[in-house]
Amino acid sequence: TFDHDPREESKEVKSAVVAKSGDNATDARSQKARKSQSKFFPQKIVGNFKKGIEEINRANRRAFGLVYSTFEVVNSGFQDGIKEIGNVVKEATGQNDGDTVDFSELFCFYFYWHVLEDAQFKQELLHICVKYSSISRVQEIISEMGPRVRSYIDQLEKPKEPHLLEIFEQFQQELLKSAHRFMSDCKEIISSTFREASEYMAHQFLDVQNQHYFSFELYANGRVQSTTAVKLGLLGRIKEYLDTCDEYLRYKDIRPLTSCLATTYGKRMCQVLIGPSRRVFQLGDKEVINDDFDQVFGMFQSYNELDFDEQRYPLDNLGHPLHSYYKVVTLMKMTTRQLVQEHLNVLVAKSPDDEKAEKEKEKRELEEIEKKLREEKFLKNMDHSKLQLEAQNYHKALVEKNRLKKLYDHPILHILAHRRDEEAQTYVENFVRDKKQTL
Repeated sequence: TFDHDPREESKEVKSAVVAKSGDNATDARSQKARKSQSKFFPQKIVGNFKKGIEEINRANRRAFGLVYSTFEVVNSGFQDGIKEIGNVVKEATGQNDGDTVDFSELFCFYFYWHVLEDAQFKQELLHICVKYSSISRVQEIISEMGPRVRSYIDQLEKPKEPHLLEIFEQFQQELLKSAHRFMSDCKEIISSTFREASEYMAHQFLDVQNQHYFSFELYANGRVQSTTAVKLGLLGRIKEYLDTCDEYLRYKDIRPLTSCLATTYGKRMCQVLIGPSRRVFQLGDKEVINDDFDQVFGMFQSYNELDFDEQRYPLDNLGHPLHSYYKVVTLMKMTTRQLVQEHLNVLVAKSPDDEKAEKEKEKRELEEIEKKLREEKFLKNMDHSKLQLEAQNYHKALVEKNRLKKLYDHPILHILAHRRDEEAQTYVENFVRDKKQTL
């Protein structure tokens, strides 16, 4: 709501013009008044906008019947400390409170969490869903707010005096620009906050509450068949979290959450299967590993049918949330000889698209280095040509290093390194020994 009379805007413009024709003292006072008045309208928007967001949080709490949250007590103390630091900085720099608008206290969704008991975390998950839902609803408010603000500014009463009309139009255009910039900043802040909220919920689900599964419990050596994600209950725990989210979140909100959670889960499973650990697998383990993948895919598909529709978004698509996990599971089904042959093919053959992408990346890196060298601190250097030559040599070495690194980061080599097979271990050892001199 904007309780600001359009007729007052016309009076402010008139008084500004009258004051301008007075003496210097009056002119100085009028400029100060005009400056304060020009801040009035944006401050009105900001003030009502903050009140609206706080009311959304309160309304969601009343709807869900929530009163207390351990997380929020921790977060409140954290925010108080941030505010105190901000006040000290303002006093030291002489900044006024009206110079900037800080939305951090409104959209601060995440902070570093600790492991909670299962029963307590289930209760806290309700509060997390409320915050997540509030951010999503603010997105909708911002989308509706833009046209309303523009309509309000367009409907401001124009002055009848011809000599005031030009000043009024200039003032109106400045208001439109300020409102547009304000709305753009709000959209950017809220979109990034919503994305970060999804990432930190995934972080809490997997890296905090269930980190022990990925660290050492999954696929224990000698007991791979009995320590799968299904048999250990990891998927059951994640399903409980998603059931709670599905109950309290709208479908449009749970879609980005499941996609982000699936991406994080896929990365963690790749670290389990081919990451820096002592786990080793036999070819016979491929069935239980593939069964785990099918169960995970089915679980996410039950909450998000659109993004996990195999016909619309195949698993071999690079943009699919579970693409990297699917790729590793597919390669683990191959025999050792097939993997070795596939790795040799990767070394000697490159697709035109890969070569084009590499050349474009190398070109961008070189352009960034040259742009950096054109900065003033480098231009003052007497040996600028020598510095430029050294930078180019550095870029060539960096390109060569990245190419060699890609050979070692290929999933096939890591799968062979984690396979309990003499032929696989021999191939990996010989490959590393041959490339060690180059590295």
